[in-house]
Amino acid sequence: MAGSSYSHTTRATGLVLTASIYNTDHTNHITSLTPATMDDYSASVAEMRTQTDPFPASATSQATSMAGELARMRYQLDLIIGKTYWYEVPAASLAEVVTGGFVWAMDGVLIINAAGDTEHDIDVDFDALTVSDNGDPDGTLKLIANGNYTALIDASAGLNALDTGTPANDTVYFIWVVSKDAGATPGVLISLTSTFGSLTMPTDYTMGRLVGAIHTDGSANIRNFTHQKGGNFFRYDDPIQDVDDNTITANTAETATLSVPPNTLAQVILYVTNSAQVASATIFPMGAADDTTNPDESAVDGDASGGGYGSGQAIVPVDASSQCEYMADEGSGVTTVKVNTLGFWFYA
Repeated sequence: MAGSSYSHTTRATGLVLTASIYNTDHTNHITSLTPATMDDYSASVAEMRTQTDPFPASATSQATSMAGELARMRYQLDLIIGKTYWYEVPAASLAEVVTGGFVWAMDGVLIINAAGDTEHDIDVDFDALTVSDNGDPDGTLKLIANGNYTALIDASAGLNALDTGTPANDTVYFIWVVSKDAGATPGVLISLTSTFGSLTMPTDYTMGRLVGAIHTDGSANIRNFTHQKGGNFFRYDDPIQDVDDNTITANTAETATLSVPPNTLAQVILYVTNSAQVASATIFPMGAADDTTNPDESAVDGDASGGGYGSGQAIVPVDASSQCEYMADEGSGVTTVKVNTLGFWFYA
């Protein structure tokens, strides 16, 4: 749409073009060349939303018109506010960010097996993520927007790889987003540690944030898993059998170490069988005063008839060693308890 007050006098055919007319017309052009009277770049909603990346794939994209300049500035503004469109109201003002009103953000995180090499690579994406100089919300904070990284567990240690060492079998690894000062040059570290101070950081990297965890199999390959964007649940595509016990002592708690990070909630399937009689089993947190007749802290109680089996799903907290307990009864016959781990909830 046209500017609000810029107009031009139409001259009649045959009019003598005097110096006064000529100068007046051109003075009008010069005088009206102001933001209030120039044309806009929002003739429609679609045009108003036009944005252009000025640095696609790390290559400079130069504008060739004022429209191109505006589209590039809109793109950068949209990155700053973190919304779908550049003109939407941001979640916090810059003043609030500086004073701590916008603190421990983690929006749209997605961690998946990378399509190119699912056994060794993971993709880590996010819309917005706050990192700090101590890995916690009480440190110096910086916001990183629109992260998209691939980390290789079998590459040489460093950024977008293991922080140190080589991949181990049947091991939980933690996923960190790290950066230099002020959130510069971010990337990913895969690490055995969930403690910021124990990370082996690349040179000049001082900030970070724990975002998730993965698990390797018996060949040190990353297990295939499913994670929903912005979610906390990591589901193994193939359940992991962490318990297969046929040496049961009746109503005696046994320790199970699950293939999940410490201090998380694990989702499991509990199976119980007995070769000759009815049997029951239960799974519960470490130290709970449960037994098969009083499973007050267990999430499931599986019962099996003689020669058959019983099963049920449970959500059970694990301790700092990724452990919980299970128990079964046994009279005649042989009772077998199996625990298959389906996945875990991870809260960073």
